Amino acid sequence: MLSQQTRVPAILYLVTSLVCTQLPLLNYLGYEFSVIVALLGSFVAGFVTIKATKLSLRSESHHSSLIPNHTFSAFKQSLLLNLILLIIPLAVMLTNAFFVKNCSLLEGFGFFLLLPVVSVIFSSSLGFFCAVHYRRAKTVFVFIFLATIAEVL
Repeated sequence: MLSQQTRVPAILYLVTSLVCTQLPLLNYLGYEFSVIVALLGSFVAGFVTIKATKLSLRSESHHSSLIPNHTFSAFKQSLLLNLILLIIPLAVMLTNAFFVKNCSLLEGFGFFLLLPVVSVIFSSSLGFFCAVHYRRAKTVFVFIFLATIAEVL
């Protein structure tokens, strides 16, 4: 059985991917679909990592200026979880490729590696940074996330 920490992101990825299969331009493994998953993945990865890191920091019994090893371990586990969760939208689109013609499956896979995978790694790292340095980590994460999107636009 999936934990609550895993269930909600998994459902978000699944529902988003299934909706995309019904929308032209988003219904194949390509750039546009990868952008959608990268945006969702960035948000999800940051929150999952913040939660895991905060839980790890709270479990620390003594107050030290250094980050304990088990906190780094929690970060690595949440990063791995976030990357594994990306298998859901990838699997949905690869399955959908049997029904919808893809221009280039290899190119689409490349976009998936360059957009969602890199975005999840970056957002997990940013979430870890925010959790370690800020009391209101989620608020700071959302602010930096939205500022980054605004800067790109």
